[in-house]
Amino acid sequence: MSKGKSLTLTAEGDITETSKVDVLLNHIRPEWRAKNLIQRVEKLLNVDPSSACQRLFNAAIHDLRQKIVIAGLDIAKEASKQHKLPPITKAEDIEDYPVMRIIDLAYRIGLLSRPEWRRILRAYDIRKDLEHEDDEYEAGLEDCVYIFKTCIEFVLSKDPIELLKLTDIKNIVESDSPKYPHRRCCRGLPPRARA
Repeated sequence: MSKGKSLTLTAEGDITETSKVDVLLNHIRPEWRAKNLIQRVEKLLNVDPSSACQRLFNAAIHDLRQKIVIAGLDIAKEASKQHKLPPITKAEDIEDYPVMRIIDLAYRIGLLSRPEWRRILRAYDIRKDLEHEDDEYEAGLEDCVYIFKTCIEFVLSKDPIELLKLTDIKNIVESDSPKYPHRRCCRGLPPRARA
């Protein structure tokens, strides 16, 4: 992408080169906004859009790593064994996992749907191209918008999942007053089941 141009999306969703990506950036979870991610990415967009895209993609991968740990090492360990991914024995193993395998593992344990997994893999390929930009390949506006939309919509805007534990169920059953599960753990249930 040539210097001085900024990524943009109009209100209708059309891509232009005159407005900003505030629409997308506003969907990033507060946890990541607190890390000054948005400010760094916005500053880079006008001078080095490729670096801005790489930073955003790296943040998405880091977020997936954290979500895998939250989902549970036992689940990650079993998924890695069943799908012939590198073995996992401790949380540090996930930190050392290659990027492509983190994406695969996130898909295998259910953090990403199949279409999301495929789009994140495509974003990873674009990111690799951006990392090795030269005279033959220069990032286009469409490359940057694809990375931004994919990373924000499928990873950085989504809260980590919270698994229901047996002790949670026991506390609900033994409680004197009616209890309801937290709204985030009910995603995917029909509206009547959420109550």
